[in-house]
Amino acid sequence: MSSVDRLSALSDDIICHILSFLPTKDSVATSVLSKRWISMWVHVPTLDFDNETSYSEDITRVISLHKAQNLNTFRLHYDDGGCTLEELQTWMDVVVERNVKFFDFLIDHAFSFYLPSFETLISLTLVCSLCGVPSSLPCLKKLHLRCDYEFDDEDLPRLLSACPVLEELTMEREFGDALYFCKIISPTLKMLTFDFPFNPEEQIEDYDVYDYKLEINAPALRYLHLLDCQSNCISAQMLTSLIDADICLDYYVEVEDDDSYLASVLKFVDSLYNVKSLKLSSGKTFSPRLFGKSTVRFDNLIKLELAIDSIFLNKFLEAADNLEVLIIRQVEDNLKHWIEPEEVPTCVLSHLRTITIEQFGYTEQEFNMILYLLRNAKVLERVKINFRAEIDSEKKSCVFELGSEGYTLSVC
Repeated sequence: MSSVDRLSALSDDIICHILSFLPTKDSVATSVLSKRWISMWVHVPTLDFDNETSYSEDITRVISLHKAQNLNTFRLHYDDGGCTLEELQTWMDVVVERNVKFFDFLIDHAFSFYLPSFETLISLTLVCSLCGVPSSLPCLKKLHLRCDYEFDDEDLPRLLSACPVLEELTMEREFGDALYFCKIISPTLKMLTFDFPFNPEEQIEDYDVYDYKLEINAPALRYLHLLDCQSNCISAQMLTSLIDADICLDYYVEVEDDDSYLASVLKFVDSLYNVKSLKLSSGKTFSPRLFGKSTVRFDNLIKLELAIDSIFLNKFLEAADNLEVLIIRQVEDNLKHWIEPEEVPTCVLSHLRTITIEQFGYTEQEFNMILYLLRNAKVLERVKINFRAEIDSEKKSCVFELGSEGYTLSVC
C-alpha cells in the first residue's frame, strides 16, 4: 500500500492534524493528491506563512478560502516589506475572529503595529515595531517580545495587567528603543527571560541620552534569566518564590557616579535571597564599602556559580550556610578583594561538597583562595580545577598535591 493510500485510510480529523505541522504552502499542495484532498487543507487549524514561500496576495487568497472556524496556530514571518498595512489588518481581523490560541508574528519593523485584544490566545510571540497594547488577553500564559518598543513607560505595565494568567515572559531588547523605564509587574508570572545586551557596533558616543532602568515585581516568579548591560539602575521587589536565577549585570558605560549603579546591583542581588540555585556574573569592580550594611541571608542557596568580583564570594560564604556546590569562573580577573574570613563559614565546615574552579591562573591570590577552601571544607567530596591554557604541567602538579584522601581532586 502506498504512503498516500495509508494516509487516505485515516479520518479527516487525523489528516488535518498531520497537515497542521506543515507550512501552509505545503498543506495546500496536497490538494493535487486526489478529490478527497482537494479541500482538506481548508480545514487545517493552522496557518503558517513566511515571505520566502508566500507572496502577500497568496496569503490573502489562502486566508479567504480557509474555512476552519477555530485556529489553533497562526504563524506569520514576513519581514521584507512585501505587504501593505491594509493587508496586515485584514489578516489580523481573521486571526481575531478565528479564536486563535498560538500566535507567532514577525513583521517588517517599518510597520508600527498595534496589537488587538484576543480572548482565546494562550501563547504570543511578537517580533515587530509595537506602538500600542491590547486591553484584554485573558487566557495568555506565554508572551515573547522582540520589538522596537515605541510605547511609553506605562504601556508595558498595562500590557502585563491585561494578562491576568501570564506565566512566562521573554523580552529581547535592543539599544535605542523608547522603553526607558521597564517595569515588569505581574502577580502570576513564573518564568522571566530578559535580554538587553551590549552591541559595540551599534552603540553611540552620546550614551547618556538613554537613561534605562529596570524594575521587577513578580511575587510568583520561580525562574529568572537576566542579561542586562544597558540599564543603569536595577531593582526588584517581592521575589519571594524565586528558586533559580541566572544573572549577568554589566553596565558598559563608565559614569562618574558608578557607585550608584553598583549599589543598585548589590541591592538587586540581595532581593534574590530565596534562591536555591544562583549564577551571577559581572565585569565590574565593587568597592568593599558598599557591602557594609548588607545583612541578607541566603539560607536556601545550595548551588552558586560566580564570575564576578570575589567580594561576592566572601559575601555568599558567610550568608549561605547550606551551600553545597560552588563554581568559580574567570578567577584571576575577579580576585581583587579576596580576604580570608575571620571565622570559617558554616557552609564550608558542614555543607560544601563540590568545588569547581574554571580558568585557574595560578596567581598567589588564587592559590591562597583554593588552599583556604580545601583546608577548611570538612565534608568536601569532589574538587575540579581547570587551568588557563598557558599554565604548565609542573604548576598543575603542585596544585594536585593539595589533594586529600577525603575527596576526589581532578586537574585539567
